[in-house]
Amino acid sequence: MKDKKDLKYLFIGGTQSGYKLLKAVISDDFHPSYAFILKEDKHEKEKYSQKISKMLSKRGVSFELRKALSSEDLGFISRSGFDFVIVYGWRSMIKLDFNKSGLPLFAGIHNSLLPKYRGFAPLQWAVINGEKYSGITMFRIGNGDVDSGDIIRQKKIKIGDDEFIQEINSKFTEAAIKLFTEFINLYLKEELRFRKQREKDATYTCKRIPEDSKIDWTKSSTEIFNLIRATADSPHSAYCAYKGKRYYIFEAAQGKFNNKKFSGRICGRVYRINDEGIEVICGSGTLLIKKWCKINSGNIVTPSLEIKSIKETLS
Repeated sequence: MKDKKDLKYLFIGGTQSGYKLLKAVISDDFHPSYAFILKEDKHEKEKYSQKISKMLSKRGVSFELRKALSSEDLGFISRSGFDFVIVYGWRSMIKLDFNKSGLPLFAGIHNSLLPKYRGFAPLQWAVINGEKYSGITMFRIGNGDVDSGDIIRQKKIKIGDDEFIQEINSKFTEAAIKLFTEFINLYLKEELRFRKQREKDATYTCKRIPEDSKIDWTKSSTEIFNLIRATADSPHSAYCAYKGKRYYIFEAAQGKFNNKKFSGRICGRVYRINDEGIEVICGSGTLLIKKWCKINSGNIVTPSLEIKSIKETLS
């Protein structure tokens, strides 16, 4: 059996999830030999690349900040003799010929039960689609389609009907840390097993942009609520318009009148106002908006501080 302290591995990734995973393994005195850290886009408020960089610097681990790997980076990986590469929280394809001899095992961690939800933002899409369960998968990255490599380990995870993305992300990251620990133990014992994905069951997701999170009030309250909880407090937060200004919604719930039938319905019309917020009519049901923030204001407030009349309509 190999000794854990003798392993030489590379970390490729970032975001909050990658930061938490690295923090957990480093606290167990198992830091990577080198790292390529994801550099965030300008609009992203939280800079986890800075936190990861600081954490690695304290332990003398060399790293580079990247949005994508260059040909020089890939050449470095190919000749550096790593035992394996762990990829988590990375946003671009790794363009290597994985049939080339001498390459280490590339193990990716993906927030879905592959082959379902291959591609971008799988967890957000699962919540938007109202999935009751998803999961996390460690797989072998190869030459095939995106996220199509052989499965190493999987864990199924329940998504609560009222859970917001922050809480869901935390659950999935904890599962990823456990998955990585299991992977290390199997690797040391030389007991790794791989199984093919069922291609006929594969589904794919597209990249999300901010405009994808505009609320369509003709949709059901459940669909709108799912969009809000999937995107709350992120660069792609769900939003609507009021008096020509964009408002990002950070907290909501099904309305008190959600199960009432409306013979006269104006989608987006404010139906009820109280200290909790404003209740808005949807294509079916109603939605209570508890917290929102006007674009560029930085102040998250209760909407009833601004909206005082049930004549108002959101768009």
